Amino acid sequence: MNISNQVKTVVNEVSDVVSCLADCLNHVCQDTHDAETFYVCQSHELMDNEIPCMLCSYVEENFERKENKNGYLCHLLMEHNLVIADVHMIANLRSYAIYWKKRFLECHLNEFCSKIRTNCGAKDIGNSDEFFLLCDALPEDRKLREELQLSTLKQLMLRQEFERKDDTFERMCLFCSKVFRGNRILLFNHLTMDHNFNVGHPDNIVNVREFLDAIELKLNNLQCLLCENTFKDRASLREHMRKKGHRKLNPKNKTYDKYYIINHLEFGKNWEKLHEEGEKFDRSMDDWSGWDEEDERGLCFFCNSMFDQSEGIYKHMHIDHDFDFHTIRTSMKMSFYQQIKMINFIRREVRELFAMGYNMPLVVSTMKENIINSTKWNKPQFYFPTIENDTVLCQLEDKEGLFEPEDNFVIGEDGIDCKAIISDSILTDLVVRGYFDV
Repeated sequence: MNISNQVKTVVNEVSDVVSCLADCLNHVCQDTHDAETFYVCQSHELMDNEIPCMLCSYVEENFERKENKNGYLCHLLMEHNLVIADVHMIANLRSYAIYWKKRFLECHLNEFCSKIRTNCGAKDIGNSDEFFLLCDALPEDRKLREELQLSTLKQLMLRQEFERKDDTFERMCLFCSKVFRGNRILLFNHLTMDHNFNVGHPDNIVNVREFLDAIELKLNNLQCLLCENTFKDRASLREHMRKKGHRKLNPKNKTYDKYYIINHLEFGKNWEKLHEEGEKFDRSMDDWSGWDEEDERGLCFFCNSMFDQSEGIYKHMHIDHDFDFHTIRTSMKMSFYQQIKMINFIRREVRELFAMGYNMPLVVSTMKENIINSTKWNKPQFYFPTIENDTVLCQLEDKEGLFEPEDNFVIGEDGIDCKAIISDSILTDLVVRGYFDV
């Protein structure tokens, strides 16, 4: 009987142990299942504007906003002692966080991160803390960053190609009430020519609508685009930008970097680093022996034909396009500066006419009609080249100004009627007509 009781006791104890083990096993499995389920939820049920913490259930909304992104990085630092190196160079921070969240569920931080210990010197005062650094020194991290950068670049290139051919673009000018419909290049040409506001070639920009929204938001907030100072009203802002020549974007403002393709071309580099490398390369080219420099080639006004000399361009246009530049400038008695303005006007108008769907004969005939009336092109804004380093302008010498130059020195004398001079001044007329508005 005693033996039987002892057997029952042992059996009960074993049963209790098995039951306890089973509970523990179920608890572990449940924790693992919860962790896996949590990751799946994070990767598939997150909103597009949400980013998960890599180590807990914290989620940051609208992380693309600067203050929210800083809050997310602050959470990683304060709650988990985790620092992400060169976070601004990560092409897709959300995908980056989701990837490492999965990896940190599989292995501990120690397997991936370098450790940084503070106050570990003999003379240091204060508590010693240990931080984890996640950086591209880890091959897996570098590979991830490169893949994200390449994936983002492919998406942006597809978007850029769509925007380049998109003829449904519609937008009001940032500085006046004129509305542009059709290709985006019409608006950018207008901003450059009429307002002297140049943000670069449209083909170098992606997500144009969002880009213009960001610029317009600054203007609506009465902020200068270059110095970013705030003004009391729109008139004060426009006067400041006009007088100071602040008709450009602040190159140090990283907000605009994502809209320029150059910042996505090479992993770990933006336009500043690429520009610095270009300057270093130029300085390293000390030996020019055997270097055969190619002459700059000039572009026809109407097509893509290029020639070494401007005379070749004039002859080509006369024969192939029935556009006799020599006869036109002689018959209209153009000065040197008038020729410059007419050439810049033609290049701008031709580009806009082609963007509007005009064929070659119609473009040429329209230009012939437009340049007969000098009031259309004899304007100060056409002193600025439409094409950078335009060979035709570079080879246009002063001796080709067939008649008296239009810029003369004026010597003031006593007894003249200043009010009458001001009222008849071309500068007064230009101000009234709004040519000097931003």
